[in-house]
Amino acid sequence: MRLTLTTAPDATPVDLVSAKVHCRVEHDDDDTFIESLIGAAAQHIERILGRAVMPQEWLLELTAWQDAVVLPVEPVRSVVVTYTDAAGDPQTLDAESYSLSAWPSMATEWRFVSGALRPELNDEVYPVRVAIEAGYVDADAVPEDLKVAVQMLVAHWYQHREAVASGSVTEVPMGVSALIAPYRRLV
Repeated sequence: MRLTLTTAPDATPVDLVSAKVHCRVEHDDDDTFIESLIGAAAQHIERILGRAVMPQEWLLELTAWQDAVVLPVEPVRSVVVTYTDAAGDPQTLDAESYSLSAWPSMATEWRFVSGALRPELNDEVYPVRVAIEAGYVDADAVPEDLKVAVQMLVAHWYQHREAVASGSVTEVPMGVSALIAPYRRLV
């Protein structure tokens, strides 16, 4: 199994104006720096959660057909399954032959429907490819607590620009952990 990000998010869940208000920054001198912090904070939260926040596309490659596959990224918006057939030709699996199932707080599972035929595969290393569109539709659809968590990280990193400092330093502010906890993937 191999997972690759094929299309990175082209937007962030928090805009520059909101982040600056949260950081209490009233000048434009650090705009570029704050924008980079917004992107880094969103990515950091995605890594912690195992979730996609903003729209993005992933490619999951499999060595063979599986009865069921727990998709490694959430929330899943759509899936297209392609494969290389025995003759070496690329094919798209009929969407009627598989289903997606997801329960609140659980990972989405892709599986063949009962009685569906599994096409014969080529002997290449990864003949099955699952293209996954994941993430919330846009920044407006991102839950408010995830946006606040991004803003808190941006403010923390804006104020503490070094990895190490004298005194008590925390890697992730405790409030961020509390805000994102309900979104952790349960596999």
